Amino acid sequence: MLPETRHSLIGRLKSADDLAAWERFVSTYHNTIVGYCRNHGLQEEDAYDVAQEVYIALLKAIEKWQ
Repeated sequence: MLPETRHSLIGRLKSADDLAAWERFVSTYHNTIVGYCRNHGLQEEDAYDVAQEVYIALLKAIEKWQ
């Protein structure tokens, strides 16, 4: 089951400088992302790399979200 994300947190992520929002997002979703990757056969280190790529992709795409 995915954690619930508040709309206010998503809105705050639009600011790359809002470290508290990004820390909250990562602390909420990191284990879910890594767990998903591990359940699909990735080694732990590779799963962490995928999580980093997810955060980067989110940072690049979020400014377009409405």
